[in-house]
This record gives sequence, structure tokens and C-alpha cells, in this order.
Amino acid sequence: RLPYVFQRNKGCYPGQEVIERINTYGKGRTARVIRVFQIEGKKEIPKTSEILTESGEMAGNISSSAYNPFSDKTLVMGTLEAKFVNNTLFVQSHPLTHLTT
Repeated sequence: RLPYVFQRNKGCYPGQEVIERINTYGKGRTARVIRVFQIEGKKEIPKTSEILTESGEMAGNISSSAYNPFSDKTLVMGTLEAKFVNNTLFVQSHPLTHLTT
């Protein structure tokens, strides 16, 4: 997302093969994205939990969670298939609210 950080025509750079694969096969997009969500109240969300759509289709996985007592919300981070970014999502039947885009 920061194309001005490096010049693709100026020789080699770390991660060049990965970037070229994304640009060639992924049309400039990655298949998965990292997102942070919040859930109302204190919830125990295991790392192995699946992120689901309203229809029950698996959209991603939770990688970590933590309770914030100041806001009384549980923050969860996970990887999500890019095609589900705009869907209504759930983990363990709890609705997820996106915090990052």
C-alpha cells in the first residue's frame, strides 16, 4: 500500500519476490488481510476460533484476543479472507465490529 517506499525499477530489494507474486497473480491485492475487531463485554475467545459470516461460511481465524476493562470490550485480531472484509462477521456467535480498515 506504500508504492513510493521503493522503486521497482532500481534493482533488488528485500521481499521483491513476494511483491512481484502479489502484483502478478493477485492483481495487486493479497488474498488475506489482518483486521482488529471488538466484541461487547468480556469474552474468552480462543486463538483457534473461526470467524464466520452470517451464513456460517468460514471467513478467517482469530490470532489473539484481550479484554479492555476501560471500555468493557474484548479486542480480537485475526486474518480474514479479503473477499469477506465488508461482510457482517461473527466469532462464537458474537458479532464483530471492525476497528481497522
